[in-house]
Amino acid sequence: MNCYGPHEHYNPYRGFIPKFIYHALFNKPYVVFKGHKRIIDYVGDTARTFANIVDNFIPGEVYNVGGKQEWEREIKDYSDLILNAVGRDDSLVTYRDAEPFTTKIKTMDFSKSIRDLKHDPSIPPEEGIKRTVEWMKWYYRMGTEMEDIYSEYDGKTILVTGGAGAIGGNLCQKAIRAKWQRR
Repeated sequence: MNCYGPHEHYNPYRGFIPKFIYHALFNKPYVVFKGHKRIIDYVGDTARTFANIVDNFIPGEVYNVGGKQEWEREIKDYSDLILNAVGRDDSLVTYRDAEPFTTKIKTMDFSKSIRDLKHDPSIPPEEGIKRTVEWMKWYYRMGTEMEDIYSEYDGKTILVTGGAGAIGGNLCQKAIRAKWQRR
């Protein structure tokens, strides 16, 4: 399964969707390997199916959970959807031949999940990617006054997040704003 969606922030070890979105948002180059196909499944659709396991699971069965077969696309096509949602062109992308030792096409049969677990994906990649881009813009404080600071400090990304880092993040944000206003 290639599950993606909000709350999957960038990490170099994550799937290709959050990596591509992060790089596109921050205008950083990334690589797309040609000849690879995947089916992706929006996290909301996956979560609904996992919730259905409680009432519908058949012990001993193994299930594939993923998007609809007709959503299978080249990874380049997913990259294009991301670039479109972010508003960038593909000048950020380096296209390379397929990686050796990597499964090029991962076509799966979801019929058992559809039958037994009532799996019914409803969020197509175009919509799911837009939602994920919007969440990542929020998460990385894009589209706010912080956006100017991100672009000003090219290559030195400052992330102000909640949770345990909230106090330090707020102090850092105040210091940056003060410096920004002194210009």
